Amino acid sequence: DVCAVSYPVVLDTCAKLVGGPARVEEDGDGSSGSFESKLCPQVVSMEPENLKDVLKTFHIAAKAIGTPEVIEQCMKVTSDIEAGLDQIRNATRGRPTPRVGFLEWHGPLFTGGHWIPDMLQIANTIYPMAASGDRSKAITDEEFIDLDLDCILVGPCGFSLDRALRDTIAMWKTKPWWRELRAVKEGRVFALDGNSYYARPGPRLLQGTAIMAACVHGEEVAKELGETLAPSSG
Repeated sequence: DVCAVSYPVVLDTCAKLVGGPARVEEDGDGSSGSFESKLCPQVVSMEPENLKDVLKTFHIAAKAIGTPEVIEQCMKVTSDIEAGLDQIRNATRGRPTPRVGFLEWHGPLFTGGHWIPDMLQIANTIYPMAASGDRSKAITDEEFIDLDLDCILVGPCGFSLDRALRDTIAMWKTKPWWRELRAVKEGRVFALDGNSYYARPGPRLLQGTAIMAACVHGEEVAKELGETLAPSSG
């Protein structure tokens, strides 16, 4: 599974490719030591657990590359992201704060973890399924029903919007309890492009956060954020 390659496998693969051991750095600080080899690549381990960690990894990567141009670009990217997140906070401030659920998977149901709680907090919602940095976990249908959510977001890990939409519709057809949920009856269920905006710890988490805000708070917020920040294709 390419999206879940373990850290030891990465090191072993690098060693085989260059004929020598890999030089290891944990989160870019060099704390784990290194191996001397003329051919050894530098492998930087980055495993962000929340949104703050994600932004930190940009700087770790830029430092590892080390060129002034990359470091400058990193500073601009992170500054733009932080400004965009502030724009989302401002657009949703003072609005009702609904209880929102995020499903990272649907068979079985998996909660959205890691940076998803941070994104939903910025979008001015209450997210009762996980705290910032928590790992995604399986929950039972009964546990999900008991949450009595105002709005449900479905962003299956690694799936496009079209696939997420098909699977969300399939739940309506195959799970009788799903059709009885208050959010479903009120038409407040949204399929999202999990592959592009939620599963990967990269810059597009900004757009993912804006899309969440637009879904939850409606057309007025979507217009205020604009198509660039909150793309309707997401």
